[in-house]
Amino acid sequence: MVDSLIYNVGMHTGEDTANYLAKGYRVIAFEANHALVKANRARFSSEIASGRLTIVEGAIVAREEGREGVVTFFRHPNATVWGTVAANWAERKCKRGELIVETKVPTVDFPSELHRHGIPYYLKIDIEGRDIYCLSALRETAGLPSYLSMEAGVGGQDWSYVHRHLRLLKEVGYDRFLLVKQFKVTTLREPISTRQGRYGGWNFAQGDTGMFGTDLAGQWHGYRTTYFLYLVHFYSYRWLGYNTDMKRNFLQKVIRRVIYKTFNIMMPGWLDTHATTAGHIEAIRRRSAGN
Repeated sequence: MVDSLIYNVGMHTGEDTANYLAKGYRVIAFEANHALVKANRARFSSEIASGRLTIVEGAIVAREEGREGVVTFFRHPNATVWGTVAANWAERKCKRGELIVETKVPTVDFPSELHRHGIPYYLKIDIEGRDIYCLSALRETAGLPSYLSMEAGVGGQDWSYVHRHLRLLKEVGYDRFLLVKQFKVTTLREPISTRQGRYGGWNFAQGDTGMFGTDLAGQWHGYRTTYFLYLVHFYSYRWLGYNTDMKRNFLQKVIRRVIYKTFNIMMPGWLDTHATTAGHIEAIRRRSAGN
C-alpha cells in the first residue's frame, strides 16, 4: 500500500482531486466523460506535469464487458454528475422530455490499474451504479486500502443492490463502517489537527465527497450494526426521502420537515459508506497512545 496515494474513481469536475492535492497526496483519478477529462487536464496541467496527478480516461467495467475496448456511456443532458455506463441508471435520473446522450468511451480494467499504480491509502468510488466493479477488483489484490468510501445507493434502488454492496465490502476484508450523510457536506470543516495529509483549510461544496479516514466524526460500526442502519435508512427513504409519497402535498411536507428536525440522526438522504478494518483502527489507537 502507498500511504501517499489516493484513487479518485469518478473525478467529475475535479472537486475532490483538488482537495487531495492540497493535502499533499498523489492522486490517480478516473473519469469516463471526455469533456470533463479535457477540462481537468487543463485545470491541473501543472500537477500532471509534476507527476502528482495521473488521469485515467475511460469507464470501469467488468472484464467481459471490456473485451472490445469500448463501451456505451450515457450522459445526462443537464447533470454531468449522473454520467454512467448503466442504461437503467441513466433512465432513472432523467425527467420527462430529457434525452440521454450516448457516446462510446474506452474501457478501463481496474485490477490492472491497481497493479500498475499500487494499492492506495484511500480509495474513493463514485461511478453511478458501477461502484461494485471496483470492490470486486480488490479480491485480486494482496492488500486493501486503509480507507474506502463509496456511494450507498439507497435512492431508487432495491434492497438487493444495497445488500450486495455491503456484503462485498465485508467479503473483501472490511469490518468497520461509517455512514456519512452527504447532504450535510457543506457544513463540514476540515479539522486543523488533521492527520490525513496537511491542513488546507478546505471549504467543502455540494457534490464534494468530504473528509475521510481519521478526520471523520462519528462511530465506526461492525457489519451487523451497519446492516441494521442501512435497513432503517433504506425503508425510511421510501417514505421520507426525495420525490416520495410524503412530499405530495403541503401538509405531508410539513410533517416530513418536523420528523427531520426531531429525528436528525438517521433521516434519509444521500449517504456515503466509509470502510476500514478493526486492525487499522487499533493500530492508530496504539500510535496515539504512544505519543
